[in-house]
Amino acid sequence: MLKGALQKLHQRLSKVFPYFTLPEIHLADTFQKDYFNGLVYFGLKNLAAK
Repeated sequence: MLKGALQKLHQRLSKVFPYFTLPEIHLADTFQKDYFNGLVYFGLKNLAAK
């Protein structure tokens, strides 16, 4: 069920933002894990860009 909801969300966002590459959405058990994983992702992405 959750996977279907994520696919639907991705489809709708693709229609609203057709010119942007949408990020992958990953859900964790807790908000803290999601937040931490997002910080790590953006930190590594920023370092790789330099």
